[in-house]
Amino acid sequence: MGISKRTLPIYLSLMFASIYTAFPLYWLFSSALKSLPEYLQVPPLIFPLHPTLENFAQVLFAENLTIYFWNSAYIASVSTIISVMLGSLSGYGFSRFKFPLSNYLFLFILVTRMIPFTSLVIPFFLLMRNYGLLDTHIAVILAHLTFQLPYAVWMMASFFQEMPQEYEEAAWLDGCSRIGVLFRIVIPIASPAMIATSIFCFIWSWNEFVFAVTLTQSTLSKTLPVRIYEWITPYYSLWGPMFASGVLASLPVLLLSLALQKYFAKGLLLGTRYR
Repeated sequence: MGISKRTLPIYLSLMFASIYTAFPLYWLFSSALKSLPEYLQVPPLIFPLHPTLENFAQVLFAENLTIYFWNSAYIASVSTIISVMLGSLSGYGFSRFKFPLSNYLFLFILVTRMIPFTSLVIPFFLLMRNYGLLDTHIAVILAHLTFQLPYAVWMMASFFQEMPQEYEEAAWLDGCSRIGVLFRIVIPIASPAMIATSIFCFIWSWNEFVFAVTLTQSTLSKTLPVRIYEWITPYYSLWGPMFASGVLASLPVLLLSLALQKYFAKGLLLGTRYR
């Protein structure tokens, strides 16, 4: 089936959008394979003339990038688990129980997600310093929860609002308690939405930079984005290790997205109405 004049602009626009989106990723991967002289070429080289894995070897072995991988994975995993657990319980409560000002409270939780990150950096820094939590995983996790938890509540409440209550009523008729209905009926049905919410929360926490660079100081707590940023100094920039670190940092998220891509669609299709 040929391309008609009517669909040609659509195909061209999709092709342009794909190239525009994929080119930065290609530039990242190709730059990680370049040697130092190739970074200084003018005009820049689109393809590396002599591909090398020296940059990857440097960041993995000489610079011990694995410790930053662990910090990012630990912070992202813990903050995601807590956000999804509390967000699921809160979302279920908002969708099933009505109490005074419940709609306004739900709206307030959603509005907190819209606060700019930078407006809370200094208050968080002072708070964590006063409680002796500065330069710890807990400090970054608490900061991430500030923005992940409202998002998880909103996502899960939207899902539960669209979920038919007949399943729960049938379980009550069989003598199941409210807690039993929640863990035996509701959570298994809501597992796709919980996975979709977890993916979004994990990716956000994995890539977050502002709180991580402000609340961490040592290798034991710095995350991967902070270490990538440190390849640029006022005196010189190590482009090769920086690009290689960027490639390695993008791989876990890329593989996670490919493995669970069907849940992305589920998450994007979650309803946004709340009554």
